[in-house]
Parts: sequence; C-alpha cells; structure tokens
Amino acid sequence: SEGSDAGDWLELHNPSTVDIDLSNWIIKDDNDEHEFIIPETTLTSGGFLVIVENQEKFASIHSDVETIENLVFGLGGNDQVRIFNTADELIDSVFYSSMAPWPNAANGNGYTLELLNPTLDNTLPENYEGININGSPGRRNVLETNSIDIEYIESFSLFPNPASDQLNIEVNTAKNGQFDITILDAMGRMVINKNNLNYTLGDNKLTINVKHLISGIYRINIKNKDGNEVNRSWIKL
Repeated sequence: SEGSDAGDWLELHNPSTVDIDLSNWIIKDDNDEHEFIIPETTLTSGGFLVIVENQEKFASIHSDVETIENLVFGLGGNDQVRIFNTADELIDSVFYSSMAPWPNAANGNGYTLELLNPTLDNTLPENYEGININGSPGRRNVLETNSIDIEYIESFSLFPNPASDQLNIEVNTAKNGQFDITILDAMGRMVINKNNLNYTLGDNKLTINVKHLISGIYRINIKNKDGNEVNRSWIKL
C-alpha cells in the first residue's frame, strides 16, 4: 500500500520433516533472464526463508525478520515465481494475477498473497487469501490477533478439517456467551449466516450442516455478542 511499502519479497517454506539444502538453487519470475541464485542456505524442517528485493524498504516494515537480500528483479501484478534446483529442475512454480479469481487484497491494499495451508495446491487462486496486513514473513500464515482476542480464540475448536457433511465447533460458552457465525467462500461471498445456519447444539459443540456447499476453501468468522470478531479460521470442504 502507499503508506506501507516493504518492496517486493517472497517466502519459501519447508513443510517436510527433513532439512533442505537450497544452496545455488535459482529463483526466476516469468522471464528466464531474471534469476536470483540462493547463497549457501539450508532451509530447516518447518522453517521459512524470506528473500527481499530491497532490504531497507523491507526492514522499515518488518524489522525483526531474517532475510536474504537483493532479489535482483521485481514481481509484477501478473507474474510467475519459479524455483529450480542445482540440476536446473523445476521444483515449484506459481503463476498469479491481480485479477479475479485471485484475491484482490494484495493488489495495493497492504496485504500479500498468503497460502492458507502448506498442504494445499499452491497453483490455485482459491487456496490464497490476504490474511495479515503487511503479510506474515518468517512465520505461519495465520490471522494475527492481540492479547484480548487470544483468550477467545483458544476457546474455539473447529473439526474435522477438511470437512465433508458436517463441521463441528467446540466452544467454551461460559467464557464467550452468545456469538454469531458466518461462512464465506474464497471470493468473500457469504454462504451461511445466522439466518440460514442449519445446526444442532449439545455439550458445548455446535454441529453445522455443510453438505450443500461445493468443494473448496471457506472462511469461518465468529463474532461475540458485541459484534467484535474473535475468531477467523479456514476450512477445506
């Protein structure tokens, strides 16, 4: 965004159980002449690697994130990110756009394209969302909250995920009291709210019927009785 410019940057995540030597691997955009050679680097299991175009710009927004500097090319609004190993084999690639069906929150609105879950297909636009303002470099792509919200979030549990016919929400009603639930699709369209919520309630567990929803990624918003959002989660159907 105009008021918060960290420059272009990208993040690699290793969701595997083993460390990966990325030394001399190559990052490219959609132009084969644009390449960035990763210096001697090992990406540990569960770790993150942030590569930035302009360290000064990036540090002005994210001062506490360790990075690799000087990505020698920028990333356009409609572009591609590719990573090759030392044998010049394509390991992963993402072609993205600033237009639908890609989320538009990253199109100058201060967000980044964040993969909802590292197990999802990262080539599909429905698997991305603008989750955190300025992104979440160096850490999991989950909604950041303040200390007041944490006590609410810890009292909610959603399962199974992925879901098929039913979605269960366990809640500590003594702490949270009344709350409203809405479910939105990947385009931000509301598909379930309190007016069409088909559910059963028992033993602090709310079971919602989601059988009629088509397969995809959905966002669950939970607000307390004061209308403040206390939980935002994503599920796959």
